[in-house]
Amino acid sequence: MSQGKEKRARISSPKSTGKDASSGKSAKSQRASTSSENRVQNTTICCPIVYGSIAFALEKEKDKDQTFRWTFYVRGSKGEDISFYISKVKFNLHFTFENPQREVTGPPFEVSEIGWGEFEMIFTIFFKDSKEQPVTLRHMIKLLPIDQQPVVNEKYDQIVFTNPRRNFFNVLEAGASAPILEHPLSNHFKSFDSEEDLAKIVAARKIVRNEVNEAKEKILRLMQLIRVNSEN
Repeated sequence: MSQGKEKRARISSPKSTGKDASSGKSAKSQRASTSSENRVQNTTICCPIVYGSIAFALEKEKDKDQTFRWTFYVRGSKGEDISFYISKVKFNLHFTFENPQREVTGPPFEVSEIGWGEFEMIFTIFFKDSKEQPVTLRHMIKLLPIDQQPVVNEKYDQIVFTNPRRNFFNVLEAGASAPILEHPLSNHFKSFDSEEDLAKIVAARKIVRNEVNEAKEKILRLMQLIRVNSEN
């Protein structure tokens, strides 16, 4: 609670595939096509996004309700402009805030406030193609621990478009060249790099594979020892 006044792709760009995916709703799930008219069939495009909050503790004042300043945002995974396919984002703040329903129609897609408590932000992403169903997501605004400032609580996700309409498909494909946007909080943003994550997975698998091989060798040696002892 808080009081106050006031769609698998490379991370760097959308990616299309020649494989149709199951339809669904929300980020990181395949999106259902509402009509087959003028749609690019058997095509899936994944658009990576990051959403979350960053909070700064304020100096203690007389007003106990004004203890943190936070910003909640929806951004490109590498800071790129995502307004080429997102038309607006509606943010639903805690009801105790003045004007709790906020609509942002251009980048940066974010809201900032001052308050004292954590709460779950509900937000809806709308797309340039109005035929695509909006995506509604939830994410906690974290203010604590106070000794680790600022507090950043982000999540990487993907919006997946299945069989998009031709015009929107062209927009998504062209979005690979979206410019990077300067942001005053960018030095606090987390890094989400698919190549880096893949390298970590490969390294982890190698460690597990080596441990499995070592275990197999120990078992074989033990079985040989048991066999020798039984023969004697």
